[in-house]
Amino acid sequence: MWILDIILNKRLYAAKYTELNDPMEGIFKHRGLHRNILADLKSEKDELRICSFSKSCNDSLMWAHYADGERGIAIGIKEESLILKNGNYNIRNISYSGIPDVEENTTAREILSCKKVEWSYEQEVRVFTKAKYIEVEIEEIIMGSRILPEYKRILKKILKDKTEYNCEVKSLKNVLDR
Repeated sequence: MWILDIILNKRLYAAKYTELNDPMEGIFKHRGLHRNILADLKSEKDELRICSFSKSCNDSLMWAHYADGERGIAIGIKEESLILKNGNYNIRNISYSGIPDVEENTTAREILSCKKVEWSYEQEVRVFTKAKYIEVEIEEIIMGSRILPEYKRILKKILKDKTEYNCEVKSLKNVLDR
């Protein structure tokens, strides 16, 4: 039912870093930082929420890992809808440079913007917020090649009935053929 929430409320869930799938998320190295600085970083990380996006919609690993083996969907959003709300959102590209070395002035966002090189196929962009959801405008919905036909029909009907939506519904095969 999460897809109905996304479509009807035009929002995406922003997770706490501990809810993300990388067990190394938020881990960092330091050389003897004072415990107050470490406590402040922990507190700052705990307050943040993250909504992750990918710059690519046609990577097979992404479809296997994040779209239930091509049974799911990918949601394309209008990038400018995030930029317009930039007062509430902090948008960052992920650096695939490994576990970060933290110094006294490093922020939690900087720590949470670093991942190991193994994750680079994701081409991830993160939106940081303190809210549970981020508002988005959906530009396209790409259905996986193995999506159940009844889900496909329902989704198309919902989008057709929501006249304020002007998003394109595509199949993964069409996207891969680009």
